[in-house]
Amino acid sequence: MKNLDYRYLIDDLPYGFSYLQLVVDSTGHVGDMILLDANRKFLELTDLQDTPWHGRSMNSLIPGFAPAIIQKSGSDPLKYRNRERISMEFFQPEFQKWFHLSITAYDQHEIVMVLTDISRTKKTEEEFTNSEKRFRSLYENATIGLYRTTPSGEIIMANPALVKILGYSGFDEIALRNLEEEGFDPEYTRKAFKEAIEKNGEIRGLESLWMTRDQRKIYIRESARAEKDEKGNVIYYEGTVEDITERKVAEMQISELNDIFLELGIDPQHNTEIIVRKACEILRADFAMYNELENGNRVFTISGYNTPFHYSGQPLSEVLHYLLDQEGAQEYPRFVEHSKDTFSADPLVRNSGVRSMASQPVFITGKKIGWIGVGSCHERGYSSTETSILSTLAKALSLEQKRYQIEKKLKESESKYRSFVRNFHGIAFRGDLEFRPFFFHGNVETITGYRECDFISGTLNWRDVIHPDDLPNLIEETRDINLKPDISLEKEYRIIRSDGEIRWVKQVVRNLSGRSGKPEFVEGVIYDSTGLKEFEENLKKAKTEAEEASRAKTQFLANMSHEIRTPLHAILGFSEILLLQESDRNKLEMIHTIIDSGDQLLHLINDLLDLSRIESGVMKVYRAEFNLVQLARETISYFHKQTDQKGLDIKLKTEGLDDVTLVGDPYKVKQIMVNLISNAVKFTEKGSIRLNISAEKEGSHRCIVNIHVRDTGIGIDREMQGTIFDEFRQLDDYLTKKEKGVGLGLTIVRKLVSILNGTVDVESEKGKGSTFMVRLPLEISKVTIMESSEKSSENLQPGKLSDLSILLAEDNEANQFLIEALAKSRGWKLKVVSNGKDALHEFDTGKYHLILMDVQMPVMDGYEATRLIRKREIETGKHVPIIALTAYAMKSDRDECINAGMDDYIPKPFSREEFFRKVEETFERTGK
Repeated sequence: MKNLDYRYLIDDLPYGFSYLQLVVDSTGHVGDMILLDANRKFLELTDLQDTPWHGRSMNSLIPGFAPAIIQKSGSDPLKYRNRERISMEFFQPEFQKWFHLSITAYDQHEIVMVLTDISRTKKTEEEFTNSEKRFRSLYENATIGLYRTTPSGEIIMANPALVKILGYSGFDEIALRNLEEEGFDPEYTRKAFKEAIEKNGEIRGLESLWMTRDQRKIYIRESARAEKDEKGNVIYYEGTVEDITERKVAEMQISELNDIFLELGIDPQHNTEIIVRKACEILRADFAMYNELENGNRVFTISGYNTPFHYSGQPLSEVLHYLLDQEGAQEYPRFVEHSKDTFSADPLVRNSGVRSMASQPVFITGKKIGWIGVGSCHERGYSSTETSILSTLAKALSLEQKRYQIEKKLKESESKYRSFVRNFHGIAFRGDLEFRPFFFHGNVETITGYRECDFISGTLNWRDVIHPDDLPNLIEETRDINLKPDISLEKEYRIIRSDGEIRWVKQVVRNLSGRSGKPEFVEGVIYDSTGLKEFEENLKKAKTEAEEASRAKTQFLANMSHEIRTPLHAILGFSEILLLQESDRNKLEMIHTIIDSGDQLLHLINDLLDLSRIESGVMKVYRAEFNLVQLARETISYFHKQTDQKGLDIKLKTEGLDDVTLVGDPYKVKQIMVNLISNAVKFTEKGSIRLNISAEKEGSHRCIVNIHVRDTGIGIDREMQGTIFDEFRQLDDYLTKKEKGVGLGLTIVRKLVSILNGTVDVESEKGKGSTFMVRLPLEISKVTIMESSEKSSENLQPGKLSDLSILLAEDNEANQFLIEALAKSRGWKLKVVSNGKDALHEFDTGKYHLILMDVQMPVMDGYEATRLIRKREIETGKHVPIIALTAYAMKSDRDECINAGMDDYIPKPFSREEFFRKVEETFERTGK
């Protein structure tokens, strides 16, 4: 073995290879290992490239490495000799990596060791396990119902929310029902359900009535779809169910509230009776009352709507007065909801049968004039909608009583009344059913250009000034005024002034009935709405222009991103290849500079896209469980290279969060920390950076997380601190230094913090550093973070797909050359075409394991080519994986690729490792 020249065989292996001698102590146990030989990959994995290693003890080279191996495999050297191979997995804290190790004995004291980095696989396994836990938690804790049924109607899945909505005690009870034989809604048959899905592909937001276990009808909103196999046969139906009973009832109550104003006439006292009666009907109460006050004393009470009669002979009004007077002269709403003390303390109330009530004070110009109240003979509560309805009715009573007082005063003085009408901003009128006025006062001449007397004398009819294009429709819409009593209408139309000017007016009119009960005349008001109409039109125009500008900005950013990413992809890609092949130190430094500059440019592009997504409102807030301390450690690790280069000390300090699982959007929280630390590194030349994280609990399941990033950098003038969060703003002296960026990092921080309902602030002093302080409200999960020991995914070994045949459709020559170089390094066969039409031809004539498809190409783009390939595959039954290669990086671009039939998406520029991983994972997942 020692004399075998195997260097040329192992030096280029993609895994670590080493040859070691066991150090056996006097007791016959292995205590250490001497490194005799190793290939480049082994030295890279163990970080020994620049360390003299030959013939040295592993304990001295990597403390803890040899003991970990000996502990797992055994310290008896005979175990190495007697076993063909020893395999194990272990975590090395020195490198924060997981390794797979294979040991083969050469003789009793010499071994061959093969080392592979499996950290990515371990992380994938952990993420998969956490994702499965999150899905189960969402399913179990969802507030909407989730179900799944067989095609024949058997219920095979229903989450706890659906069980609760339908009033069952457990899934076993629901599972006994077959929806083909009996559904939850007798009028919504299973046949109609299937036909709707077959026709539309899904049911979305369908509202209907369902029956609960106790035969109670509830309103639900349902969405459902069918999952089909490759032949189009239904495997199962699944959907969501939301109980919207409370909202529907509220809608009906609000609709009834709106209708009440159509019943109101001209008599305020009669209108008061209508309002009180409607309060009882709308709120489903047993009785309603209005208690009027005058100088603090009760004058009269209107009551008697569905009232209870077993109240010990006392008038119901006395019972209600007792309940209202318990709190004295209140200036706020009164709610008495099935309180034992209230309804049992006094015999008068106890014997009345009243068990709940709600009331609202009625005010006129700040003075309380009475109460409107409703009550029931059974225990019940009042929703926020019902509270608002009662408040609205109180305001309506206030208006009616105010109108009554005004009319009373006007009747005392006709001259005052006419003065009031003449000074009215619009026109007040009363006339016959043909709109011939016999009372027509106000700003008539200002609005129409004609005199009042022209209309009152009959020289002009109001219809004479209405625009001829609007008149027929207006006559048709006001026809009911002549036929039905108590009709009120509001219309907007054009008139032509005496000088020919066209103006918009709004008319509110109602009919009045005579002793016969039939309509006899009309009255109402007319006012000039031209200014308001022009304002509305200008507002619509401005809104349209703003939306067009927003779309143009988004498209510009997408195009700009594409045009920059395409050449940047080639620059970064070839730089990575040169980095692997170059050994000259000066050239390596130049290549690193190219990569760093490219990464910086990519970072600026991503900042612009992030800002665009936030401002356009398309950035979603995700909800997931995460450990903030772990997230902070990952964030800190990103900056070690930069801080080492500048000689900065960067540290993380946490308080009370190590074992706490939070619920929120970890991606946005991480981006906030990344942007703040990046800003600190950028403007700190010496000293330290500290990331301090703590939490303030608010109850058992909520907390306020404080994230402080403190640096010893150049600091910020007090007068400039108010502008650093603005877009594209940096301090003046920042711009004179070597710092990079366009001033979006802190802007994005502020917008992300706002989206998460938090706050951000800064404390700084020129020359002494800055501290950025973020406060975020987050939920505390009921479980703590636990590392799972279950392993469920199989390793994908590098080089496993060495015989892969790939078709590349790409019109950019630099990108063609780059991908050819990457494919060649893996031994993959690559065929290159320059447009979608040629790609389609190659698909028809050749055999390829996988297709790399650019999106923008001449002749035929990648979307169209993919759609045509998928159509051909329907006939053949085969499936060739297609991966999109594009410099368009918006989320909508990825969705468009997937919708076109592509299996995955790689945005340009991408790294060498990312390219290999995507190709291998996609082929393993979808290739046949």
